[in-house]
Parts: sequence; C-alpha cells; structure tokens
Amino acid sequence: MTTVSASSDDTYVLRLTVTDGAGSSSFDELNFVWDTTAPSAPLSPGFAASYSTSLSLPISWGASTDSHMSGYHSKICTANDCATGCISPLSTTSLGATHSGVEGGVYYACVQAEDSLGNQSAFVPSSFSVTVDSMAPTATSISIASGVSYATSTAVTLTLAATGASQMFVSNTAGCATSVSWEAYATSKSWTLGQANAQAEVFVKFRDAAGNESACISDTIIHDNTIPSGDTISINGNAASTSSTTVTLTLAVSDTNPKEMYITNTSGCSADGTWETFATTKSWVLGQTNATATVYVRYRDAAGNTTSCISDTITHSAAAPTGASVVINANAGSTTAETVTLTLSATNATEMYITSDYACGSGGVWEPYSASKSFRGVIFFGDIYAYVKFRNASNVETSCVSDSITFAETNIAVNG
Repeated sequence: MTTVSASSDDTYVLRLTVTDGAGSSSFDELNFVWDTTAPSAPLSPGFAASYSTSLSLPISWGASTDSHMSGYHSKICTANDCATGCISPLSTTSLGATHSGVEGGVYYACVQAEDSLGNQSAFVPSSFSVTVDSMAPTATSISIASGVSYATSTAVTLTLAATGASQMFVSNTAGCATSVSWEAYATSKSWTLGQANAQAEVFVKFRDAAGNESACISDTIIHDNTIPSGDTISINGNAASTSSTTVTLTLAVSDTNPKEMYITNTSGCSADGTWETFATTKSWVLGQTNATATVYVRYRDAAGNTTSCISDTITHSAAAPTGASVVINANAGSTTAETVTLTLSATNATEMYITSDYACGSGGVWEPYSASKSFRGVIFFGDIYAYVKFRNASNVETSCVSDSITFAETNIAVNG
C-alpha cells in the first residue's frame, strides 16, 4: 500500500509506473480531488415570521460556497446552540425545507452545508425563533357598564376578558363585521353605543400574536334617555275634601320600561319618601289635618330618567261645623202661617238638611248652606217644628238642632 498526500486542496493526477526485468515499463494515471475544506456556512437561515399558526415550519437560507457542494442538513432546535431539543432533521439540495413542530414549541432553525467529500460546515442558527401557536384565544366575556340593564348615555365603559389575547376588535356590528381597527388588548375600554333609545349591542373578538382569532361575543344594554310622560296624581278621585287622613291616590305615568314612584308629603319631593314599584293606586296618609293637604309624587323609569315633582291637594276637616242653630220667625211666639222663615247659622258649614221629622230623621235633602230659608212646616199638636243639621266640605255633620213656634189658627165668623 502506498500513501499519498497533498499540501493544498486541488485536483491531482496519480501516475503508477511498472518496469519489468527487461527494462520495459508502462504506467497508469488516476485523477483525484484533494479536498479537506468545509463549505462556507449557509447564509441567514430563518423563518418567515416569529409566529406560526401551523405545525409545519418552512425555513429558508442562502447558499454556501464550495467547489464540490453536495447539499444541506437542516433541523429545528429549542435553543440557538443547534444542539438542544433538536427535532425533525432533513437533508436537501434545495435552499429550504419544511419541518414539523409541536404546539406551543419555540424553535430556532439550524442549517449545515456538506460537500461531496463529506466536509461539513458548522450548523448556523437563525437570528430569531418561531413560536408555534395554532390555538385561538378564548373570548371570556364582555360587559357593558358593569352589567347593568339600562343606560341613559350612549357613552359607556366596556369590561373585557380573554385568555391568550394580544389584540381586540370592538364593533357595534353583528358578527364583529366592521370596526375602526385592531387595537391592543385591554380589560377596560370607553365606547359609544351604536343605538339610542333602543336595545344596543356591542361585539368583540380577540386575536393573539400569531394571528389566531377568537369567536365574536357580545353583550346588550337598553339605552333610554327619555323622561317618562303623562304623569298625574289625584287624591280620592279629585274630591275637594275629606274627613279622613287616609286617602286613596290615583297615579299615572307613561313609559316603555318598568317604572317606580316616590310619594311624599314634603314639598318638591325633597325628602321623606322612598322609591317603590309603580302602582296605579295607593293608600296614603295625609301630612296635614284640618287644613289643605298636599301630596307630592315623581316617577322614574328603569334607566333612572326622572319626572319633575307634581302634586294634588285636598281639604281635610275632621271637625264638624260649630255654632249650629235655627230660629223660626226671629223668635216670634206664634204664627198664623204654615210657611215660616228660618234663620240659620253654622260656622264652616257648606250644606244644610232641613226637615219636620224629629231629630232630622228623614224627609229632608242636603242643599247649599244659607243663612235664611223659607220653610213650610208640619203642624204637630199646635206647633210647627223645624229640625236642621249642617255639614262641611268634608261631610262632617253637626248634631241635629231644632226650633218650634205655636201655630195660631185664625177663627172665621159666619153670619147667620
């Protein structure tokens, strides 16, 4: 065996000469390449982006230089030392290859060149890694105005929650179809509703750094800034007076949303009431007695829109008229006429009841109070009696008072 060597890489000719005993010779030649130099390192291996939504990871690189270039070896590794966590080795003569990663993995591309004599360059890592992320973010929730049912302003605050999101897309259009733009994910955002005095809906979807998008979710709220209308109150069906402090209020207001009412005896609805569910009638105790009593009310809808304070009045009188009296014919001792003149008196009386029936039992009618009244009485055992009682605007009655006068019957002489 003969060993040959060369001082530099090149193409050589090896000649073998044979001479026999007679001095005759012949030779043969062998051309060979002497190459101990590795190819230059592949240029700039790397991924198309720093995130991949697919487990398939294409990488590319620039060509190495070598006189006897054969191909490349590539792999993906979890560190840029091209030795840690390396998987999916491939060999190719192209300037690119597609490797298979694992969900959630972070990889560097590593590429090595090799010539036809087996000389290999060092593995060259990519300058940045790729993260495999094919999982969409989870759209957890959206809440308008902290989850209340109603809003009086179209300017609201959204509370947002998502897992694995880096951006969000907020919209007033169903299905997250349109919006201004993607923006950085935040848990709170000021927003303007797209509908007024109606049910408004806000939509949101999220995406991660890899571009995976979540489903579009939404929340609703009723916008209402219209003050209730048609507000009224009446006491005892608009009666002018009452003798009881307990009355019945009749209430009315118009609004499309559930309503409340605030009833009080305090002027301007400023105090002493409580908000309660609206009802068309309510039993109530007046705050003033033996005087003009006022009841106040205001209404509000579920959104908080509140009417002005309105009121109704009624005269309360628990005391009967005083000084009740009746006098026939100015206290004359007798009369020859069955029709007499009554002089009547009662303080705070509005009506009177006059009858010939004992103790005001029957036979009379209530009529407006007057200080004087003609009265045709009934003669009873030679006397004419008048029985009278009075009442005020609250229908509080006096006891029955009376007077009498002697009826002096006129005798007619007959000439005979």
